[in-house]
Amino acid sequence: MKTYYFLNLKGQWVGPLAEKELVLLYQHGSLSRDTQVKEEGSEEAVAYNTLKFTEIPSPRFATDPRYEAPAAPRNTLMRGCMRWLAYMLVMIIIGFAVRIAILLYMQRQMQPQLQQIRQMYQNLNLPVGN
Repeated sequence: MKTYYFLNLKGQWVGPLAEKELVLLYQHGSLSRDTQVKEEGSEEAVAYNTLKFTEIPSPRFATDPRYEAPAAPRNTLMRGCMRWLAYMLVMIIIGFAVRIAILLYMQRQMQPQLQQIRQMYQNLNLPVGN
């Protein structure tokens, strides 16, 4: 039975792997058509898609849980919730900033009228109670 090595993304040769394992890695997307593969004992590497395999993995091998792709991380729900909370916090802060900006604008616009009202009350000389 032939065994093979393939070149991973870090530039390291991984193996030895049987034909079945190599085909299974390709089917699960761990290898691409252009992944460099070499037969054990050979120095010449070729692209995966140029190899002709005589053995095809059996259904039992393909469903073996040892060779399944890893499950998604369990904390993806937590990450989603934290991202949503962060967005909400940012929206609340922006909302308060907009309200403060509007109030400051209104205060500047009303400043002359407020001074007139203060002047009118001062002219009335009303007693100020405690």
